[in-house]
Amino acid sequence: MSYLEPEFYQPLFDAIATGDEAQIQAAAATFNAADLAEFVEENPGDDEGVRLLRALPREQGAKVFGYIDPTVQTVVADQLPTSTPTELVTAMSS
Repeated sequence: MSYLEPEFYQPLFDAIATGDEAQIQAAAATFNAADLAEFVEENPGDDEGVRLLRALPREQGAKVFGYIDPTVQTVVADQLPTSTPTELVTAMSS
């Protein structure tokens, strides 16, 4: 069962809409890494998933990235700045 329903992720959608990294991080702190990964997986080609990963602190972003399906990781990585996927993978291994 997918929890990706507007009510479940509404605080995250609202924070991402503001574009404020601090608000995005605060909203993301209320979700576990697997739920955030599901959010990104359901929005891989949308701006929301990428904006979420870019706003997260590197260690948290790495944890979320690790839960994302590898095929979706590729789609998301193509939309991130060049150094970001490398930083996420490096943080995953530490």
